[in-house]
This record gives sequence, structure tokens and C-alpha cells, in this order.
Amino acid sequence: MSKKSITVISSKAIVVQIILIAIMLVTSSNDSYPLMMIFVFMIHAIVGFIFNLFFTFCLTRFPENAGVASGLTSGGNYMVTSAFSTSLLALIYVNDQLYLATCYFILSAIVCALLFALRYKVYTKKLLLLMHK
Repeated sequence: MSKKSITVISSKAIVVQIILIAIMLVTSSNDSYPLMMIFVFMIHAIVGFIFNLFFTFCLTRFPENAGVASGLTSGGNYMVTSAFSTSLLALIYVNDQLYLATCYFILSAIVCALLFALRYKVYTKKLLLLMHK
């Protein structure tokens, strides 16, 4: 089995998450709480998977400072998620599945854009290093 980059694995997870959100948007006309909770559970399970990927990456990157790395990773994630969620909920009043799916879509689009920007930065850095050799 080949070792894959964290951005590749997390990008696949985000694509699955966006597909679930799109299905949630399509089925929003049903407005069924059990159906909505199934989508909410699956989306949050994927978010937990992505968090564990990046948390493990930070801990393995700085093993001698694991306590500080875990604190910064967890605390930073909490602060960023809280800021984005609070500002998004101030703009959009969530009262049914359609608005909830819209909020999920906006948040996942932001995360997706950040991951692709990170991937682009890593690849351009590798390319520049190869060109200077």
C-alpha cells in the first residue's frame, strides 16, 4: 500500500462531504428531521475524520513538542470553527434543512478552497526546489 499525502486523503473526504451536502440540498423539500439527522451525523463523522488526519499530522510533525502541538491544533481548530460558524449563522437564519445544508455547503467550500490553496503552495514550493537543483 502506498503512502498518500494528507491533502489527497482529506480532499477525497471533502468531496464525499460535498456530495452528501448536495444530496441534503436536493432532499430538503422533504423537511424530515430523521432524514436531516442522518445527513448531519454523516457530515460530522467526515469532519471528525478530517480533523483526526490533521491532528495526527501535527503530532507526527512535532513529536518532541506533542503537548504544544496538540493544544495549538485543537485550540486553533476550535477558534477558527467557532468564528466561521458564528459569523455564518449571524448571516443565515437556520430554520430548516435547506438553510442548514446551505451553511454546511459554505463551510465545506471554504475548507475545500483552503486545502486546494495549501496543496498549490506545497506543489509550487516543490517545483521551485526542483528547478534550483
